Amino acid sequence: MRPATTPRRSTAGFTLLEVLMAAVILSVAFVSATWALSSAARTKSMYEERSYVALALAKNVYELAETLPREPSGAPGAGSADEVLALDSLVGASFSPPLKADGSEHTEMVGWRQDCTLEVFDLSDLSAPTVDDPCAGLPPDGALLYRLAVTVSQGGQPIETAHWWITP
Repeated sequence: MRPATTPRRSTAGFTLLEVLMAAVILSVAFVSATWALSSAARTKSMYEERSYVALALAKNVYELAETLPREPSGAPGAGSADEVLALDSLVGASFSPPLKADGSEHTEMVGWRQDCTLEVFDLSDLSAPTVDDPCAGLPPDGALLYRLAVTVSQGGQPIETAHWWITP
């Protein structure tokens, strides 16, 4: 009589359980990668949108500055729309809520802020500001220019800074 032998398992393949486990692992990896890519795309879109909004808010201050009288008002460092009397009001000014180009406030933009600086530059050297005080005013046909810088931040984090040259 022949001794009983146990059936041998073939070593040339995978069991159904191994194939199912591999499929589950690959599915989880695929879903995770898709989620990470879509999250990155949403974050990038959000930052681009914030940057666009920040530049628009900075431009609002520039457009307002272009309409302001050049004669000094003696009131630098404005903190609200009603304190903006002349161009020198923008020296050290800070607005939260931000200002619109017409001088009113964006009351719906809580957490946004516009910080302004105004410096004087000589046309012969636009790389460094002069020692001239922007609050004193400038002669209209001289060789000097104002440079307005507006930094826009949201939640205390600076987002964009824009610069413009303004004639006296």
